[in-house]
Amino acid sequence: MAMSSVQWSVIVVVAAIGFYYVVDSESFGNTLAGLLNKAGVAEVPTVQLYYNVTVRDNSGNEQNFVYVHDVEAARVTAALRDPASRAELAKAITTPHIPEMLAARDWECAVCKKRAEMLLLHPLPNHLALDPPFLKDFGGVAVCGDGHCQDQAAGMMASLYKQVVEASGRELSDFEDIIEVY
Repeated sequence: MAMSSVQWSVIVVVAAIGFYYVVDSESFGNTLAGLLNKAGVAEVPTVQLYYNVTVRDNSGNEQNFVYVHDVEAARVTAALRDPASRAELAKAITTPHIPEMLAARDWECAVCKKRAEMLLLHPLPNHLALDPPFLKDFGGVAVCGDGHCQDQAAGMMASLYKQVVEASGRELSDFEDIIEVY
């Protein structure tokens, strides 16, 4: 079957995008799959995965972010079965958005009140089996670059999440392990 001019155009655009996004091969792979699907060149089943996070800091600033990603369905299925795949998927979905979230406000470190330089994210993959699948972040916390502040904020978030789970009458399962992304 001969390819149409639209399909060739998509391939050329995909190649250009690939050169531009060489550093971010994960996003490129998802973008490539989506473009090839739309062009009819290849059919890779994808699902829309939603990522929702509310970022907070020590000064009372709070902002909600919602992102939508086209992800290969097989990748979501693998994440349901394997903790390493869950962690990889969560990082691939969350990490590209950190610069945008940091730039949205002048965040203060949740521990020392210095200017925040990074975010401590806790995406919970226990909603990946839903239709549509989504990652709900337990809480994005703005922190400075000091390792002590990162450790203290991570400890506070883990403790708080454990309390929330126990208050609901459940025990923390392996499926709900908190994934930290800096």
